[in-house]
Amino acid sequence: MVFPATDAAVHVRAPGKINLFMRVGALDDDGYHDVATAYQAVSLYEDIRAWPDDEFSVAFGGSVDTSGLPTDASNLALRAAKLLARHAGVPGGVRLEIDKHVPIAGGMGGGSADAAGTLVACDALWGTALPKEELHAL
Repeated sequence: MVFPATDAAVHVRAPGKINLFMRVGALDDDGYHDVATAYQAVSLYEDIRAWPDDEFSVAFGGSVDTSGLPTDASNLALRAAKLLARHAGVPGGVRLEIDKHVPIAGGMGGGSADAAGTLVACDALWGTALPKEELHAL
């Protein structure tokens, strides 16, 4: 869900999820496994706010302890923002503030929600207007 921008910011809310079913296939030549899964979104959300900036940065708050989360280039949300910027030729960066409410390392997809929400937020912020299929591929 994308909320209206205020003060040149974009606000996206991304839900956590629980896996109802998961099957991991055989190891592929590239070292990854095919995965089949069915999941259900839950009422715990990550709130991602994005502002235009010259650099890429992320800060955390919320109802869960975020003190151990990386804020460097290994962070999934920053990786997603940089990937979109490269892909779309965006010259600037983004300042992300993420209010986390999905338990960290609880298997509920909080990091993935942050990355997906960041793609949606940055797409709206930068006006790249990529089709959903293209964002999904990223």
